[in-house]
Amino acid sequence: MMLLACLFIIPFILALISPFAFRKLGSHWPKLVSVLVLVLVGIILVLLQQAATGDPQVLHIQWIPRLGLDITLRADSFGLFIALIITAMGAAVFSYSSGYLGDDPRTGSIMAWLLLFMMSMLGIVLADNIILLFVSWELTSISSYILIGTNHQDPAARAGAKTALLVTAVGGLALLGAVVLIGIATGHWNLSELTALHEHPWSTAIFVLICLAAFTKSAQWPFCFWLPGAMAAPTPISAYLHSATMVKAGVFLLARMHPILSEHAAWTPTLVFVSAATMLVVIFSVPKMTDLKALLAYSTLGALALLVCMLGIGTEYALNAMMVFMLAHACYKGPLFLVAGSIDHAVHSRDINSLGGLAKKMPYTTMTAVMAGISMIGIPPALGFVAKEMLFESSLSYAPWLLGLISLLVVAFVVVASCVVLIPAFGKNTQLQQEAHEAPWSMLLPMLLISSLGLLLGIFLAPVQEYLLAPAVASLAVEPQSLALWHGFTLYFALSVGVILLGLIAYIQRQRLSKWCPSLPSGHNIHEAIWNGLIGFARLLTRTVQNGSLTSYLGTIIVVSCVLILYSWINMDTPMVPAIVHRLSFAELSAGVLIMCSSLATVFAKKRLPAIAGLGSVGMGMTLFFIVSHAPDLALTQFLVEILSIVLLVVAFRHLPDFRSQPLKIQTGRLLISVLTGTTMMALTLVALSADYSQRVSDWYGLNSLKEGKGYNVVNVILVDFRALDTLGEITVLGIAALGVGVLMGSLKQIKKV
Repeated sequence: MMLLACLFIIPFILALISPFAFRKLGSHWPKLVSVLVLVLVGIILVLLQQAATGDPQVLHIQWIPRLGLDITLRADSFGLFIALIITAMGAAVFSYSSGYLGDDPRTGSIMAWLLLFMMSMLGIVLADNIILLFVSWELTSISSYILIGTNHQDPAARAGAKTALLVTAVGGLALLGAVVLIGIATGHWNLSELTALHEHPWSTAIFVLICLAAFTKSAQWPFCFWLPGAMAAPTPISAYLHSATMVKAGVFLLARMHPILSEHAAWTPTLVFVSAATMLVVIFSVPKMTDLKALLAYSTLGALALLVCMLGIGTEYALNAMMVFMLAHACYKGPLFLVAGSIDHAVHSRDINSLGGLAKKMPYTTMTAVMAGISMIGIPPALGFVAKEMLFESSLSYAPWLLGLISLLVVAFVVVASCVVLIPAFGKNTQLQQEAHEAPWSMLLPMLLISSLGLLLGIFLAPVQEYLLAPAVASLAVEPQSLALWHGFTLYFALSVGVILLGLIAYIQRQRLSKWCPSLPSGHNIHEAIWNGLIGFARLLTRTVQNGSLTSYLGTIIVVSCVLILYSWINMDTPMVPAIVHRLSFAELSAGVLIMCSSLATVFAKKRLPAIAGLGSVGMGMTLFFIVSHAPDLALTQFLVEILSIVLLVVAFRHLPDFRSQPLKIQTGRLLISVLTGTTMMALTLVALSADYSQRVSDWYGLNSLKEGKGYNVVNVILVDFRALDTLGEITVLGIAALGVGVLMGSLKQIKKV
């Protein structure tokens, strides 16, 4: 259990000391963090060995035992598979940051937030308790917002951070609803204890909420606009958050829910349709992009769409393809983002129209780009080649049209890889060639290692499958499929070659394609349209509801309360046969007659002062009722409130508007509200009189005062425990009355002085 706890303790401690450590160590601090994060990689490899034997390590901490809620972490093979990607990419990004950020004073805080983000992502993938998963999910949204907006002086960075936060916050609320529904529906709060929910009445609501959370986090259509806008962040942040980690959280959530919701009728159609729509957005957008990071961002959208599509197809082979492609994508997309950052760092430009001639000045960066590009395009022996053939085969098993769409998406990948590799390296631009310089080894080493890993994993596919991929797939209750780098000259190999050739043609003709492709609205424009629409609706709602009329507010509250009470009464089998408890005494009858006469006098009074007097008489009648009912505390409260109300009304009645001159429809509306209120109170009174009061409540108080309230004085226990809110209300009323009296006394003193 300590190994599992260290995965969270180490990054948390490093995050706390990061700002102070950077002041002492400077640019050496990110290098040290990178080495310490490699320790986490080693811990995960040890845990993977334990999980592969079917005995995953579990960390269980009691949280709220009475509600059955505990903090539970479970290191199964699938969660550790994603955790390995998170920590390995984290070590590479931290090393890269030491050269990219240098002595930037923000480096300490950036490292702290990156470490907190890493801890949150590990919480998502290793959490067994679904509430802990939700908390970690929200922490990634908050930390990513801070990281995207690092360059807060840049309006584009602020807009990208705000958009990302708003979109992912919507998904977070959806996930919260899904978590609550799952917990109530199943009675379990741990993922390992959940069973299939497709037959539960709430399954559709849970499915919709889960999809909303996953699609917003993984930037799937129609929420795909926020990811390109997040590219305003510094390259290490973009490479870590938006290539290999955070954007995969939505895919991870869908994979976790696959055993629970995959049998729902809408699972496959929804996931396949949404992923296909996202692919179309990528296919139409890539030819128009000229920024290296924007190209990589759109290709990331396409890769995420492929992962969602494989989950939607849901066959064993498709889920194996998803796992292989997820690993391959991390091995090539992270280095390509870092390559784009190195080019920007060297020549201060990412525009493909102004790049070229950098191969001689940046040979190692070019080597990294070539290796990562080979894996992205899918050329043997890269792991990307194995993943691509599996994607083709899985899509053909579902529908031929999907195979064609995925083929076009892979063409877009070829175009992106070609733009990142060929244009900067071999394009003609002598001016930038003179300015260019190779990145330091702290930036080069992680890029070279990860990109070469993408090639080596394809060569050593058997051990990778045995020790990493097969256990991860098996933890999703799916049978692992046999993998091979070479299957001979098959249909899928021919399709792969054809797609690469088509992609190279598209790369050559990309300027023509950019004119033919329809112009899609940019993410910034979509966000602004949604934002302006929400603000406009809020203003309209505010003008309607918050119109400045106190009578309107009071009438709305009364009407809504009465409607809810009457609705509940109509839908409940509540008897309305009031029993006559006892005969009315002369005092009770007198109080009732006083209340009725005073009410009529108030209604028909033509001047304010008689109306106020009549209203006060109604209150005094209620006070008399309390007295004869042996409730002196209520009588005293009612008496004080009535006196204060009358005094305040007399003081302020000169400033009240003239209601006699108001239109007939307003007076009619108030009459209807009065009738509705009277009807509601009559119904409540009849229901109360129809209740069975044969059992005395005082007996229950006597029996439970010591047991539940831990007190011997029954009256005190009633006041401060059993009827605590009622007592608080009375104290509040008396306090307000005392304040009112104090204000009036102060006013009288000032008048006397004058």
